[in-house]
Amino acid sequence: MKAIRFRPPEIESTPELRWVLHRAFARDDLPVAPPRDPETAFDFARRLHLASRIAARAAPGRLPEEVGASAEDFAREHHLAVGNGLRYRATIQHVAELAAARRIPIIVLKGAALALLGLGTPGARNFSDLDVLIPLGRIHELRSALVASGWHISPAPRSEHQEAPLTHPALGMNELHRRIPGVRPPGFRHSFDADVLLDAGLTDEVPGFDTTCRVPKRSILIAHALVHSIVQHGFAPDGYPLFRLVVDLQSLRADLALLREAGRFLRDFDLPDLHAIATLCGALESGTAAELPNGPARVLLRHLVLAHLSPRYALGLKSHPNALLGPSDLPIPLARLRWALKVTFLSRAQVDQIYGPQKTWIAYAARQLVRPFDLGLRFLRSLQARRE
Repeated sequence: MKAIRFRPPEIESTPELRWVLHRAFARDDLPVAPPRDPETAFDFARRLHLASRIAARAAPGRLPEEVGASAEDFAREHHLAVGNGLRYRATIQHVAELAAARRIPIIVLKGAALALLGLGTPGARNFSDLDVLIPLGRIHELRSALVASGWHISPAPRSEHQEAPLTHPALGMNELHRRIPGVRPPGFRHSFDADVLLDAGLTDEVPGFDTTCRVPKRSILIAHALVHSIVQHGFAPDGYPLFRLVVDLQSLRADLALLREAGRFLRDFDLPDLHAIATLCGALESGTAAELPNGPARVLLRHLVLAHLSPRYALGLKSHPNALLGPSDLPIPLARLRWALKVTFLSRAQVDQIYGPQKTWIAYAARQLVRPFDLGLRFLRSLQARRE
C-alpha cells in the first residue's frame, strides 16, 4: 500500500524558501545565497516550524550576516525551544520516577526519545507533549499515580491507541499510549504494545535512568516517525509540523538501509515510498532539493512545504479519502465508522474547542444538532479547494 498519495501543485522555489530549507537541513560546509527578503525568510521558517532549528545549527555570526535584524527573531525561537526542551526533560524525569517507584516499565517515544539518546542539537527540535508507551495492564495504575501527583485528565476523548491526555500546570502535556499506531510486528494485525516490544528485544535502556525507563530501537523510532507524519498527520498538517519527519530522520541518520529495516514494521509504505523519502532527505542534506527531478521525492517536498504555507492546499487535504482514516488496527470499514462517529458526536469540551463555550445546555444541544450539516459544509469547502 502506498502511503505517499499527495497531489500538490508545483511551487516557486524562491530564494527565501531555498535558504530556509538549506539552513535547516544542509551540511554546514555548503554555501547558500542569502534571502532577498529576510522577513519573508523568517516567516517561512516560522510557519514551517524550522526557525529554532536554523538558529540552533547556525555558526556564530552567520545569521546576522545573512538576515540582518531578523536574526533576533530566529534567536528568540531558539531560546523558546531550548527552554521547552528543558521543561520536558523535567517532565520525563518526573514520570520516570513515578513509574520506577511502582516498577512500571515505560517506553519513551518520538522526540523525547531522541532527546534522551542525545540525538540532535538542543533547541533544534521542539516538543508539544511527552508520549510514553505503557504496558496495557499497568496504564491505569500509572495514570492514577500521575493524577495523585498533580496531573489532570483532559476532557478530550481517548483515542484507539492512547488514553485521554494528561496536563500539568508546570510540566505540560503527557500522553499515555497503549500501542504505537501503525507500527506492527511482521505478520501481526495489531500494532506494537509495550509488552510485545519489550519481549521482542526492541528497546534500549536510557543512560542515567532506572531500567524501567526505555526507548525503542532505532528502526522502531524511524517507523513511528514515518507513520505519525505521513499516515496520521499527512492530511491533517494543522496538528503536527510535517518537516519534523525530516528533522527526526536526519537525527536518526536514517539512510535507505535503515528505512528498509523500519519498513518491516509498516504496512502503509512500499519500497518506492521509502526510496522517495531517502531521496528527499539526501537532497535536503546536500543542498540540492531545488534540483530534484519530477517524481515522488519532489511531490513529497512540495507537500511538506504547501501543507504549512498554503492555507488553500491544507484545506483541500481534508476532503481526501485518506483524511478519513489514520493508522488503525480495526478493519477499514469499522475504522471509518469510528472516525465518523467521533467527529460527529462531540463532548462539551470538544464543542468548546471548536465553536467556543456555550452559555446553556440548549446551546450545546443545538450545536450538536447542526454538527452534521456543519461537517457537510466544511467538506464541500475542502472539496472545492482540492479541485482548485
